[in-house]
Amino acid sequence: MSILQIGDRVSWSGGFGRELERDVTVQGIQVNYVNGSKEGVVVDEVDWDYVSERNQIFDLDNGHWAWSFQISVPVEGVCDE
Repeated sequence: MSILQIGDRVSWSGGFGRELERDVTVQGIQVNYVNGSKEGVVVDEVDWDYVSERNQIFDLDNGHWAWSFQISVPVEGVCDE
């Protein structure tokens, strides 16, 4: 999986990365103008190679949002919320 798109399943760790991972679906992707900014441009997909730190914000199907560092490719056995 080299491209992350809206509708893809990912592993998400809430509590700014401190909680156990959960399997969620990406509903929105914003690429930030500056790392850590909450302003950016909405896109339909992003290359996984650039998903790091606080470079993107992801809207999730569980009602939460996440910074890039809080998500990863789903791992088998991750629990659903």
